Amino acid sequence: PDIASGKGTVNVAVDVQNDGGSSANVTVRNTVYEKGGQEALANAQATVTVSAGEKATVNANPVVSSPKLWSLDTPNLYFVRTEILKNGTAVDTYDTEFGFKWYEFVDNTGFRLNGQNVKIQGVCMHHDQGALGSAAYYDAMYRQLTILKDMGVNTIRATHNPYDEDFVDICNELGMLVIEEAFDGWSCAKNGNSNDFSTHFKTNLTSDNQIIDGSSSMTWAEFVIKAMVKRDRNDPSIILWSLG
Repeated sequence: PDIASGKGTVNVAVDVQNDGGSSANVTVRNTVYEKGGQEALANAQATVTVSAGEKATVNANPVVSSPKLWSLDTPNLYFVRTEILKNGTAVDTYDTEFGFKWYEFVDNTGFRLNGQNVKIQGVCMHHDQGALGSAAYYDAMYRQLTILKDMGVNTIRATHNPYDEDFVDICNELGMLVIEEAFDGWSCAKNGNSNDFSTHFKTNLTSDNQIIDGSSSMTWAEFVIKAMVKRDRNDPSIILWSLG
């Protein structure tokens, strides 16, 4: 939140779920590393008691001194390693990649990244890979994005749906901006296609759904939006969510 002033405060919120049959006392440890690095740059931990079958959110704010910014030319990346410790032993570990950046859209000035004006040179691109079809092959996506980067492209609008997670990760690595779209069909069928997303847009998830974070109080449209943002909210390449 204070990266524009040069301070690298990392806001971490960890959901800890106890699937056991009894209450558990655990320590949540968050350590920040530079991607590819082994040296801990900052850490913070807290202890919490979670009742059986319940979930608790543990917040932490490790601070990285003199963080390297993520930009188009220098896409510096970091990751937070979250460890759940029970009786001093790690029972679960999860790494979350992120980057330090700030950006804004200014009237009569345009887009600014880390305080510098940047001309958005973008393309709208479908997720298919030519002869390989509508599939997400890492090497094919990497090849595609490096060719675009060499052409001078710096932004991808992901038409018309959330891209594969690897695609966004590659954009993080290469220094490409992403405008991520949510869905192509809304409440009305597009071009007479009665089998597109409009069949589910206003429909609620069923009560017996087995989907992570899925609730019968949500329409499919609400669930998809929330799932998209939750998956990619830490990716530094993302600058806009769904222009529609």
